[in-house]
This record gives sequence, C-alpha cells and structure tokens, in this order.
Amino acid sequence: MLNELYCAVSKDHLRRNLELDDTATFYFLEGLFESDSLPDVEYECPAPNLRWFDYDYLDLSKGFKHFAEIVNFSGITSPEDGVRRAWDRYGGGAGNSVELVLEYVRNIIEEEGPFHGVIGASEGGSAAATVLLDQLGLARNHGHPCTIQCGIFFVATPPLTEGGKGCLLSDNTDQRITIPTCHIYSEKDLFCWMAKALQNICQEDGKTIILHEGGHTIPHTEKLMVDVAKFVRRVKQGNTQETPLIVHNAARG
Repeated sequence: MLNELYCAVSKDHLRRNLELDDTATFYFLEGLFESDSLPDVEYECPAPNLRWFDYDYLDLSKGFKHFAEIVNFSGITSPEDGVRRAWDRYGGGAGNSVELVLEYVRNIIEEEGPFHGVIGASEGGSAAATVLLDQLGLARNHGHPCTIQCGIFFVATPPLTEGGKGCLLSDNTDQRITIPTCHIYSEKDLFCWMAKALQNICQEDGKTIILHEGGHTIPHTEKLMVDVAKFVRRVKQGNTQETPLIVHNAARG
C-alpha cells in the first residue's frame, strides 16, 4: 500500500525491482484533502495536489525553507524537541481528519486487503505511520497478528495522535511500531529531525536507515531503490535481525 505523494520516478524504480520476481505488488492511495502546491518541492505531481491531513492553520505556501526559518529550529535538544517546537509555533491541530483517514484506510484494507507493507513520503509518511499504529493496535485488541509486516518511510514525519492534536513521540508515549521499518532521509534536510523522531518510535530489530545527500526530497536513483528493495526481501524472507545503516553519496540518492 502506497500513497500518491510517493513520486513517479522513485515508484517506478522500486516497482520494477520488486514486481520483476513477484516479491511485491503495489496498491496506491490518494490523500483526502486538496492543497496548494509547494514552491520548493522538487518533484511536483499533476493537479490536484492532495494531502492527508487537514490542519487548523498550517501554512506552507511559501515553502519548507520559509517555514523552517519562522519556526527557528536552532538549539533544539532532540528530534522530539524539534517536533514540539514546530507544532507549538506553526502546526495547529488536524482535528477529525485523522479519524477520517483511519476510517478511509480501514475500509480499503477490509475490501482490498490483506496488505503486507506501507510506504509513505513526507506527510504521507506520517499518514502511513499513523495507519500502521492503528492496524497494530486493532490486531492486538483482536488477538491476532497484524498482516502488515513492514513500513517504509521517505523523508517522513511522525504519526499523529488520536484527535490530531500533535505527534506521537518516543518521550510522550509507550506506543511503538513493532515491525521492521526502513527510513530514507538526508541529514541536510531542514526537517531531518522529523524523520529521526519517527525513527525513534520504531523498534530497533529489523530497522534499516538509508541516508542520502539531498534535502527534503525523495531520492530517485535506481541504486538507492535497490537497497530499499533488499529491505523488503529481508522482511519477506524473515531475515530481520540486520539493522544496517546505508549511506548514498549522490545528492539524489
């Protein structure tokens, strides 16, 4: 299960790799809310521009860099501190849009599933993580294993709380993503602390971190996507004890 914020070039590299030997097939979801395009997003998708959550007063119309300058992340003490600073300064709540997204995806899983993994990018990564925690909770409450076996997050942000008042963080909740995860981001990304905060609520076993030299962008080289595909194959084969750190030097992966 993926979302349409995952750009076409990266998607095609990964799909070709995983579909070639029937390791995986893909099912795409679109966000529920229309949004203006962002001036500094490198890979724009055709209109309409969609997003997953409907925030009370988040304004990114001038781009990510402008947002980062307004919030002023200098001196943050931890990834979690950075997330809280963003929400306190300029985030606002997401209201009932969180529950709308969860219900939307629950229905698709019931009608079209089972699904064995989720992929999300940026805010779509937050939606994927929010859905993943919801599915893990539902499975636990019903006393059966979760069919979703892995999560893949590109330059992603943490999951939202029930009610959309903030993000679930490692220092404010005991909830954890307890399946293997793969995190792809850049230390040069103005929002890399968001990706690290998401990383911190995921279990260590089976965690893969892939770093690249770009910014807040989805790397689109085939070489990097080969490493993401290797993660998927490790999960499918049950070989999740490795927790590799992979560094790609190219600016785009």
